[in-house]
Amino acid sequence: MKLLDSLFHLTDETRELPTRTTFQLDLQANHPIFRAHFPGHPILPGVCALQIVKELAERTWKSPLRLSEAKNIKYLAPISPSEVSTLTIDLSGEPSQLKATLSQGDTTFAKLSLRFCSLS
Repeated sequence: MKLLDSLFHLTDETRELPTRTTFQLDLQANHPIFRAHFPGHPILPGVCALQIVKELAERTWKSPLRLSEAKNIKYLAPISPSEVSTLTIDLSGEPSQLKATLSQGDTTFAKLSLRFCSLS
């Protein structure tokens, strides 16, 4: 299930060639995921954060990707749509050794080290 344009909308994309892209996105607080995941105190599920990173990596490299290894995933703080409406996602490296950081201002919510392989 694609989350772009349903759970989140891109508001900005900055590429620093050759291997760094930063995205600004808005979370859609009324998405059904938030009504089902801890009703009354919703947070973004970790698997959704992972899917968002995958979709942004596919957008960056213009290729369908498959996660082949999650080398390291650290969730450092919950992402609540009532407190975090705009999120920055920084991707660096290549799909085969991708590093992603999810943050807002001085708060880092997650750091991921992932390996993707191309499906094309």
